[in-house]
Amino acid sequence: MVRKTRLARKQEARNIRQAIIYIILTLALALVLVFVGIPLLIRTAIFLGNLRTSSKLPEQTDTIPPSPPRIIIPFEATNSAQFSLKGYTEPGANIKLYNSGFSFGETVADNEGSFAIEDLKLTSGRNEISAVAQDAAGNESQPSMSSVVDYDTTPPLLEITHPEDGETITGIESQITLEGKTEEGAKISVNGRLVIVGPEGDFNYQYSLEEGENIFIIVAQDKAGNQTQKELKVTYSP
Repeated sequence: MVRKTRLARKQEARNIRQAIIYIILTLALALVLVFVGIPLLIRTAIFLGNLRTSSKLPEQTDTIPPSPPRIIIPFEATNSAQFSLKGYTEPGANIKLYNSGFSFGETVADNEGSFAIEDLKLTSGRNEISAVAQDAAGNESQPSMSSVVDYDTTPPLLEITHPEDGETITGIESQITLEGKTEEGAKISVNGRLVIVGPEGDFNYQYSLEEGENIFIIVAQDKAGNQTQKELKVTYSP
């Protein structure tokens, strides 16, 4: 009976030692998990999150401005305060017009890039018209090439220096030279026929008179379309 008691005590002591070892190992494992496992788990989660984010395509941002628009004005001068213009630019772009640096009008280009603006009002004299295109992202183009339009309502100068109105020409020579002066760049017509005008506005027109009264209708027209008309009568008596 005494022998069994010693064995039991030895077994009990062994069990206690094993229990202590298990407790120590458990505590050690818990400490490792706290100080190593959890930070490792956090770093792994962050890495996976970054990996997922980097796999997404970056958003595309439009930072390229459109090309400068092209404006079309089919004349250099006009005697009308109102006119229309056309042009081309990037499809769907917003067009801002300027006259000598001041806001002049606004429109939107269609799906093919065409635009038109009507009933624009000119100021007297020189008008320097340009345009800027702005796309949907807000990028603005460089200004277009300027188009100059002169708004002029003054009729051109017209002087007839030879012959005099009402003059009578006699003799066998029936040919005369009609001479005069107009402003630079104007056109001259005599009885509907165009006459060459010199760089300083001088012109002449040779004509063979018919016996009796000869009537000449002289018209000067400037670039803006303004006209000055004079009638000249010359009588020829052989």
